[in-house]
Amino acid sequence: MKILRFTFVVLFLLSACTYNPFFADDEIKDNSKFKISGQVRLDETDDFSGVSIYLEQLDLYTETDKRGNFELNLQLSPKLQVGSKFTGFLHLYYYVNNYELKTSTIFMKDGEFGYGMADLDQQGIVKDDVLLGKLLDVKTTITPNKIKSDYTGQVQIQVRLENRADSVVVFTHFAKEKKLGSAFLKGKEAQFDYIHLISQPSNLVATVIDSVKYWTMDINWEVESNEVDIGKYEAIPYLFVYQENIPDRLLFKYGKSASVFSKDFINMPFRRKTADFEIAPKSD
Repeated sequence: MKILRFTFVVLFLLSACTYNPFFADDEIKDNSKFKISGQVRLDETDDFSGVSIYLEQLDLYTETDKRGNFELNLQLSPKLQVGSKFTGFLHLYYYVNNYELKTSTIFMKDGEFGYGMADLDQQGIVKDDVLLGKLLDVKTTITPNKIKSDYTGQVQIQVRLENRADSVVVFTHFAKEKKLGSAFLKGKEAQFDYIHLISQPSNLVATVIDSVKYWTMDINWEVESNEVDIGKYEAIPYLFVYQENIPDRLLFKYGKSASVFSKDFINMPFRRKTADFEIAPKSD
């Protein structure tokens, strides 16, 4: 009977502890310490999906759902899978190109998140909801918005910008007479994964939008017959909102050339109003 009682006590202790007291090297890890979560909100909208969440040093990346919730799983980091036991403070980035970049501070010890330290609470949740303020409002129109495939003539793409901060630095292409020099036509149908680059002779320019509340730019696109495939598109101007301290590794998540005029730019999170455009079959 004493032997059975002793065995029961040992089994109870083993199940109640986070490590084996008789075999100190055989730790039983609490998986919750390998995850963090939080919520991000965007100004002027109730759809908080698609916000980039990036943890530096460990190169961990995810995106928010429609309610702004996110979760990062530390065990997905290749740097820790190969045995790294990082200790120190890290920045957690929240990013949408035309919204204010924000960060939280995360503490790690021996490859685990420091719950109850820095900006994490005891449950591994970012203590405060994060609100990203809008820097720039972008609205695009296109005239005419429907043409035949054999159309030859001019299509005007107009972009209206409104700064929502004291000053916003925007990189774009300017053609002659300060006309906007570049934009994209992105296929809207799932089976039609096509992006057409509209580019005119132009120079890359960094423009500070501050004293002028509204700013309008145009592209006078000279369409040649059969230049673009038949289908439905959305017109997207090339506008990169510059902010200091955006990690290069984060930008690389969208493609090596995401910040310049390339197809990678379309992958970047950006909240704007695009213009619908359709190319129909030519007349009989």
